[in-house]
Amino acid sequence: MRSKTSFLNKGFLINDFRKYSWVAVAYTLALIFIIPLNIVMMLGNEYIIDKNVFKSLFLFNNQELQCILVLTVPVGLAVLLFRYLHVRTSADSLHSLPVKRSSIYRSHILVGIVLLILPVLITGIISIILQLFLDLGSYYSINDVFRWIGITTLMNLTIFLTCVFVGMLVGISTVQGVLTYILLFFPVGITVLITYNLEFFVYGFLFNMDYQLEKLSPITRILEGFYPIKERFMSGAEVLAYVAICLVLYLLADYLYKIRNLEAATQSIAFRKPRNVFKYGVTFCTMLLGGLYFQHTQQTLAWAVFGYLAGSLIGYVVAEIVLQKSLGFFKEAKSFKGYAVFGAVVIVMMLGIRFDLIGYEKRLPELGEVQQVYFNDNFYQYNSQEKYTTVFFSDPNNLQHIYRLHENIIEDKGQNYLTGKQNQKRDAIFIYHLSDGSTMTRGYRIDYDKYTNYIKPIHESKEYKEIHYDILHVNPADVEKITLRPNMRSSKYKEAVILDPAEIKEAIDTMKQDVTMATYEQMTGQKEPWASVSLLIANNKLDNYPKLVESQPQTTKQYDRDKHINASWHKYDYLLENWLKEKGYYQKARVLPEEISYAVAEKIESREQWEEKRMRGFEETGNTGDEDVRRLEITDKNQIETCLREYRYQWVLDESFTQNTASDDRYIISFYGEDKERLNYGCFTGDNVPDFIKAYFAE
Repeated sequence: MRSKTSFLNKGFLINDFRKYSWVAVAYTLALIFIIPLNIVMMLGNEYIIDKNVFKSLFLFNNQELQCILVLTVPVGLAVLLFRYLHVRTSADSLHSLPVKRSSIYRSHILVGIVLLILPVLITGIISIILQLFLDLGSYYSINDVFRWIGITTLMNLTIFLTCVFVGMLVGISTVQGVLTYILLFFPVGITVLITYNLEFFVYGFLFNMDYQLEKLSPITRILEGFYPIKERFMSGAEVLAYVAICLVLYLLADYLYKIRNLEAATQSIAFRKPRNVFKYGVTFCTMLLGGLYFQHTQQTLAWAVFGYLAGSLIGYVVAEIVLQKSLGFFKEAKSFKGYAVFGAVVIVMMLGIRFDLIGYEKRLPELGEVQQVYFNDNFYQYNSQEKYTTVFFSDPNNLQHIYRLHENIIEDKGQNYLTGKQNQKRDAIFIYHLSDGSTMTRGYRIDYDKYTNYIKPIHESKEYKEIHYDILHVNPADVEKITLRPNMRSSKYKEAVILDPAEIKEAIDTMKQDVTMATYEQMTGQKEPWASVSLLIANNKLDNYPKLVESQPQTTKQYDRDKHINASWHKYDYLLENWLKEKGYYQKARVLPEEISYAVAEKIESREQWEEKRMRGFEETGNTGDEDVRRLEITDKNQIETCLREYRYQWVLDESFTQNTASDDRYIISFYGEDKERLNYGCFTGDNVPDFIKAYFAE
């Protein structure tokens, strides 16, 4: 009678440790090879100079082998420990013993926990010993090791208990393993599927798909790492959430084990009600996946509906096959009655969304309630904003321009939504912060050129430039050195260095004037700048630039910080150009025509020709005079200077093909130095093609 009521069963414990201790041994050896042995090997590698590579071992940062172990070992161990539940003879014989199921369950769970924790503890202890005896305190700390032990243990237990929970629901070990990974990834997967489908159906809905999404799944959380910067670090709240999840999974699995029928072995789903959840869950997910595929490939409502129909039907059939393990259900029409009901519910739901019954698409806050608004073509700045910086517009004039722009976009739904020319458009994102503390987010794909009258005054405003140009916030007295490095490489390394405090002040003031005077057309011209500009901030002035400080990892030492404010010398910065000429820095700050032996312009007639050009590494595709390849070799220095001033980034050519613009005016330009060494390449499209190039190819 004692064995029936004991909390644990000694016999099961001993048997499990005897059978499965090899898992812990193999796991321990693998972890020792990945971490302590790796530390020793890196210490003897003279080419490793970045000390952060040691810390990365304990943060899952670029640690593929660690990630694989954490994602597979707990699942494999859970499958092994509860394998007997999925074999009818084993389940019958084991449960015929005078031992309560709860005692058996707890014994298996304890063995699993011990076999998962011991390898982590042993590896952590060895890492601490190495740190102490080899004096590696400057490489990683004991706290780093303890953090790694905690995170690894928590992830191991979460995945292990998830697999145990799934094992109680199913009757086949293979299904247990597959469904475990599906369940672990489900929160991220279903969020992505639902939001992307809503983006297609609801005009103005755009989900902020930032890195916070990774926290919804242990799989993505592990793969992304736990580097202690911003939200990637595991917070106390997140730890408590995982502990709570582990506790809930443990209790649910215990309950399911007690009520599970032994006859459920070999059945795909062990309980009747979860079978419907599985069947319609699979149907719903494959429906969303099918619709999403045809949305992105065809971008029409008809094809999207076809995708929903095909995806849901495939999902329903596959789910039935898995549940029944046969194709017999095809013989009876009533087997599809459930699918018909599912389809009717989905149709009603989609019609409600499509016809905007709740008024989502036309809703706008009152302008007087708007305190500030984020307006951009992506969420990056909004997600990465630091404590001491702002990415919001609050100037009344800008608020009014943004609000009127938004009103016009809503009115132009017929032209912007599913027009078949989505590739020609960019996102326009509006995030309103209202006086009552709430926010409202909307996003659209629009042709920016169509709304230039509204966008131009926003981009040319002082507020916009203060948000996007760090140079406007630099105090010249804080700068020790300015370095200008040409963006185009030359045969010899060159840079212009400004050290004189008076000249530093003049240069920065001049750059600020250029930014202030820049027009919308210049800022969006997509021409590669002459040079990158790096402003070195004095050590005792770094605290004046919290954006610089906050962008560094918490573990970064004072002497390792990035101390540079980066800017660019654009080709429309004429005041800076004249100042550099006057002070004698011009020659070193950019590549001059005299350093270019010749340039070659080639007309690109088709996307296929452009793709072939890129695959060949931008080598010349023919000799001058070939009939099949039109090329112009440019040696005149004045013409080379014109090309240098006008050429754009080569990816602009990609956009021109994607957007089907400037169809008759696409050229690739390559610049060559001594010995035919290619220095750089770019392109000309549309109205920035030099006249002499147009004239040559017009002949």
